[in-house]
Amino acid sequence: MLGLKSNPNALTILGQFEMVHMMRKQQENHARNRQLSLSERFQLLAA
Repeated sequence: MLGLKSNPNALTILGQFEMVHMMRKQQENHARNRQLSLSERFQLLAA
C-alpha cells in the first residue's frame, strides 16, 4: 500500500469505498430516502 496516496486513481477508488461505507451507515443526505437501493444512492452521489 506504499505510494497509494500518490496515484489519483487509487484515491478515487478509496474515496468510493468510503462513500459506500458512509451510505451503509446512512450518513449521507440521500440515505433518508429509504425507497432507494444502495446502488441508486451511490449513483446519485457519484453524479
